[in-house]
Amino acid sequence: MRPLRPEEKALIEKLLSKVSNGKSYTIPEEAGSLGEYGLQLSSEGEHAEDLVEATFIDDDRREVFLTLTSNDSGALFELDIWKSDFSPLQRYPAPGDLRFD
Repeated sequence: MRPLRPEEKALIEKLLSKVSNGKSYTIPEEAGSLGEYGLQLSSEGEHAEDLVEATFIDDDRREVFLTLTSNDSGALFELDIWKSDFSPLQRYPAPGDLRFD
């Protein structure tokens, strides 16, 4: 586990602003790595629900997918980030880059 970086916290805050299930979530101070770019926000429990999905277009014009999930205790669980062609990210997504369909 490592401290959550400010740009990661801002991204999670933006994603949470689009969650409409009426629940409140606490953003942890620390996170672990999940794949290349994702975050493990809790090591407890199991995946229970996809809270919100978003996309953004990376600098190489490839689509990047983001999914914020909760665990079976109702806490934030993972922020999964992956690129459509699995190539490396050109830049980390900023909150203003996100598209919600």
